[in-house]
Amino acid sequence: MFSILTLRQKFWLRFFIYQLFFLLLWRLSFFLFFLGDEKVQGQLVFKAFYLGSKYDIRLLAAFLLVLMLLSCKGPFNFLKRNRFLAALLGWLFASLSFWFWIFNFGHYAYLSAPLNSGILEFGANADTSFLMIWQSYPVVWIGIGFIVFSILFILGQCLFVTKLLVPGKKELWGGWGSSISKKRLITSWGLIILLLIFGVYGKFSWYPLRWSDAFFSTNHLLGATAVHPLLYFADTLRFKKKTFDEKKYKEYLPQLRSFFGIEEKNSVGISLQRKEKSSFKPAKSPNIVIIVLESWVAYKTGLMNNPMKATPYTDALMEESLTFRRFYVPSQATARSMFGLITSIPDVSTNKTSTRNPLIAQQHTIWNQFQGYDKYFFLGGSASWGNIRGLLSSSIDGIQIFDEGSHSSRHPRVDVWGISDHHLMIEAHERFEKAKKPFVAVIQSSGFHRPYSIPSDAGDFKVDNDPAKAKIARSYGFSMEEYNSMRFQDYALGNFMELAKKSHYYDDTIFMVLGDHGLPSLHAKNIPVGEEALDLENFHVPFIVHGPKYFKAIYDDRFVSEVDVFPTALSLAGQNYTNTTLGRDIFQTTFDDRREVFVYYWYANQLRYGWLNKKFFLSTDVTGRYALYEYAVDGSKDVQSKYPEEAKRMKDMADAFFYSSQYLMFNNSPSLVK
Repeated sequence: MFSILTLRQKFWLRFFIYQLFFLLLWRLSFFLFFLGDEKVQGQLVFKAFYLGSKYDIRLLAAFLLVLMLLSCKGPFNFLKRNRFLAALLGWLFASLSFWFWIFNFGHYAYLSAPLNSGILEFGANADTSFLMIWQSYPVVWIGIGFIVFSILFILGQCLFVTKLLVPGKKELWGGWGSSISKKRLITSWGLIILLLIFGVYGKFSWYPLRWSDAFFSTNHLLGATAVHPLLYFADTLRFKKKTFDEKKYKEYLPQLRSFFGIEEKNSVGISLQRKEKSSFKPAKSPNIVIIVLESWVAYKTGLMNNPMKATPYTDALMEESLTFRRFYVPSQATARSMFGLITSIPDVSTNKTSTRNPLIAQQHTIWNQFQGYDKYFFLGGSASWGNIRGLLSSSIDGIQIFDEGSHSSRHPRVDVWGISDHHLMIEAHERFEKAKKPFVAVIQSSGFHRPYSIPSDAGDFKVDNDPAKAKIARSYGFSMEEYNSMRFQDYALGNFMELAKKSHYYDDTIFMVLGDHGLPSLHAKNIPVGEEALDLENFHVPFIVHGPKYFKAIYDDRFVSEVDVFPTALSLAGQNYTNTTLGRDIFQTTFDDRREVFVYYWYANQLRYGWLNKKFFLSTDVTGRYALYEYAVDGSKDVQSKYPEEAKRMKDMADAFFYSSQYLMFNNSPSLVK
């Protein structure tokens, strides 16, 4: 195999192997140093090192790609056989990794977290930070260790790597002007470059290796062992600025505690931590299945009497379920919605979605508090999308993620979003039938989304291209392509429910079905004037709670938020829990006089947010300007002068939720819960 390689290529191969050895050595040293008496499963340790080696390879491959290009011409041209320059470059790379790992040791010892861009904050007080480092860590011994490492590294490099840089025949070295055939050179260099590019990509999947892959467990040490500190530091640079105002959060703490019924004597520091008692006492622990439908907006369904009838199955399901007509998600975007669902905290980040922020991946979630339950997450594509995987794996013990790569081969990928919703729900059903314990599961659909693909194997579903419908579709918010895609999503859910009703788990399962976000109105005729004027259709989605054994079929007009879903789900399981979030149990009647919801317009030119109840909508922004609307009457007239006290109260609640959401996203780690 190696006979095809030229001397130059053999030099790069040895360079790669030698550097990789030291990268693995730092990782092993880190793990053993912090392992102590901690108990971790061998297979999880293996996974941490396996992933760690992929990050090491990514770093090395990127470095070599650049270096190999530079070495073709100019001062880094190794055709000159410059041993000193080769040794220097190798030592510089190894030294960079050495110091990042050293800082990683110190950072983890101090904060139990891998090195990240937050360390730059210490630069604001450089003198104090230096003294703290000097007094806390063996700086002198580290310096001596670096010198010893440098000597040993250079000696080893001379013996193993740079000895190839000796005068010799030109054709053995492999320059373009040599007698070695161009076919051999093109083949060998092409293969090497492809391997290095794959090393940078890191995975056989639709999405490349990301920081979230490292956090496959709630165990801090395993995640810190898997990441490479230099790459993780780079990944967190764009999130280095904290985006919360603790002073503002404290200012509104009294209103928040009143809203959540937290008595001062039961408060914990400045947190919203409270002990919640289940409002249900089921004889047997029910399964909980939460189905999140892509873009399942209220105005395109029977909930708002859309005449296109794109959702016949879910419309029928509403008739035999507890259906909430005034259910709102906090933000219009799938990743933001999933963050809000999983954490019960609205995603009010001002830049990238919070699922993409590695600094807040570990949250104290209510989902994690299901005792005696298996926990499942299903997605047709890859959970690396939006880095959802990092949030799930680092926040929820024992969660089993079924996504790209774990689906049955009989269900092929149909587009960028993975397998179809129809096949995804069939796979979820098959998994539920095998369950030996109660389970709580989230099924996230994604098919009702461009490019609106419908697989060839679509069961009994038939595409509807009726020209008569096409003429009126636009008047009610649809293109025909979108109309058929929503029909297919609806069919997928209907088929799943029919399978479930024939299964052993159906009677003991509570199904909760919601949309991940709404959609712009496109001036659909069936949207109330006030809701359209204020863009509320972007947040208004149906919410169905189905379980004939537990609930009567009824329509409920209480205002409910997506952040309430998991507190309600755990209450339905009959379990008490510790709540540190902005979600509440829907069935806790003591909150019925405070049923109002928060929405966040992250896509607006000036970031806006609002507070909504059955009569009013308060819209405000970060500059403090605000307006009050009687949206059921008209969404264009500011009536705060007519209702000044209500406007002030709702403004305070909108601000309270906005600033507390910003604060809690960064201050809801499990380690902070007492």
